[in-house]
Amino acid sequence: MSIPRRKMLTLPAPRIPHPPRAVSPSVTRGRTAWLTDILRKLAPVLRLCAIMFDSVGWIALILVFAGPMMLSGLYEAVLDWKILSALKNETGSRLPEDAVIELLATVVAGNLQHRTHEVQPQAEMKEALLNNANAEAQRTRLLGLVDSQMGYGAIVGAPVVFYLGAFVYTILDLSNEPSDQDAAISLAFGVEWMILVHVAIIGSCLLATNNPSTASVLVGRQPSPSSQSITRSTTTQNLAGHLQPGLWQRLLGGDLTILADIYNTRYQPVTMWSRGRNKRQWVNDSTAFLNHQSLSKPLKIGWRARMLIFLATCVLINLPPVAGAVVAWRTPPIGWGCRSLSFVCYAASELLITALFMLMHGIRPPDELVKPTGPGKTSAGALDWLRYHGHMSSCIAVYILYALSCIGCLFVVLGSTLMQVVGVYRNCFSYVNAPEWYHLGSATVQVATDTQEQRNSSHNWIVFGGTATAFMGVCCFVGWWYQMVIRERYKDVVKSDPDLDVEGGLDVEASAAAWLQEYW
Repeated sequence: MSIPRRKMLTLPAPRIPHPPRAVSPSVTRGRTAWLTDILRKLAPVLRLCAIMFDSVGWIALILVFAGPMMLSGLYEAVLDWKILSALKNETGSRLPEDAVIELLATVVAGNLQHRTHEVQPQAEMKEALLNNANAEAQRTRLLGLVDSQMGYGAIVGAPVVFYLGAFVYTILDLSNEPSDQDAAISLAFGVEWMILVHVAIIGSCLLATNNPSTASVLVGRQPSPSSQSITRSTTTQNLAGHLQPGLWQRLLGGDLTILADIYNTRYQPVTMWSRGRNKRQWVNDSTAFLNHQSLSKPLKIGWRARMLIFLATCVLINLPPVAGAVVAWRTPPIGWGCRSLSFVCYAASELLITALFMLMHGIRPPDELVKPTGPGKTSAGALDWLRYHGHMSSCIAVYILYALSCIGCLFVVLGSTLMQVVGVYRNCFSYVNAPEWYHLGSATVQVATDTQEQRNSSHNWIVFGGTATAFMGVCCFVGWWYQMVIRERYKDVVKSDPDLDVEGGLDVEASAAAWLQEYW
């Protein structure tokens, strides 16, 4: 649950039709008793299968969209830092109290989704914090939104300890048996799947909670209707213009009968890959940002910051598969073969998905374009017509390439892992390196299980395993440090007098703020 998600796979509730009046209920029960009994016995098995498919599907989605998830999470982390920095300096001291409260609510609840026109978490939370509350009550509510969250260690500690323990055990196993190739390849795939822990670390260090229950209790309104309650529009709704979303819109939004909301609350969090964009929209739609031009520059994320975010994401998504590729590459027979190239293909596809994700959010979406009536007789009309169709063609090409990259990434990461588990990679053909694929008649396969070359390669296995373990520990420490500092900054702003500048805080926080102010 440390990686935010909106939906989960579930079984729809069975609908029991009412028997016709001409038929006795006892007769109806007798006719369908056998079917009801079978469904009742199969229900636990079907629900267990749904849970298994849901878990496997969610892990597959994380592996495919790890780059967009981490990119969006890092963008949100930088945006939170900029908001709190603006509130702590001279710009924040000149803002009215309602603007400060609105921006603070954006920091801790900017991951909530605007689902319908009736459910507006940004406006409803602002109203709940400002109306019928004195300054002390407002501070208590704002602090409660943060204090009610689980600690960083409680959220991300389990996956980190699990992976660190597995790495340490594998390294010790290789030290005792240096020629064990199975342990080396298991280490390589474990390093590749370390990307799951990186996503969990970024999702856990963000200040906005993944559980919207606290915000829902603060507002105190009825839960919103779930996607399973969406039915066909009635005649009255059609005449009034209140149409229900179509099948395609529901499919894109995940509002299907087999997909239930994660939380039975009024608000729902957005998926991890939408958090940065959703919080940016909260900031742009806030009254504080619209009415105070002094916030436009402090809250702007420039191109240098975007490039740093992209480079950090590239390191986090490429280092695990590249390290796994090096381990497989240095495993005898040394060279680029099936296993090592599968790691390289996953790293390349993940990098392409991340770059296309940035490009998709940088270009103007097609639904915001105004379609010209025709080429026109003037040069301006012809230019508009060419610009529109050129932009549409570019969008379609980017979307198609993005979809193909996601499908290829899913095939590579799950296919390679499955082939390793079932033993396909232990076949002698898989030990043939790529330069010999077109000359299988002259290819050589090593059949010995304990050679000096394997013992020499075990040193590289242990080095890369230790490097992966240390890198994960560093990432976990950086995430813990960031959340500690960002919590302190948030509490300082909440507890301080709105009319005075806030002073004090952590020394490490001041040095980090100076560095970010200089480079970002």
